[in-house]
Amino acid sequence: MQETDFYQLLLSLPDLVVNSVELTSRRITLHRHLYTSQQNCPHCLKPTSQVNQYTQREVRDLDISGR
Repeated sequence: MQETDFYQLLLSLPDLVVNSVELTSRRITLHRHLYTSQQNCPHCLKPTSQVNQYTQREVRDLDISGR
């Protein structure tokens, strides 16, 4: 099992694909994306498959093994 597959299985979030993992002494960084063919527009709430922006977020969660 590859490391990315392990984290994907551990997170168990639908449509989440882990692309790569960076491990340092103080941080675990997961580079990932959502794999969905369409989402609802945040304004009109109608389904759309067109992407007009990307958002990068930093998420802080509980420590895992001191990281």
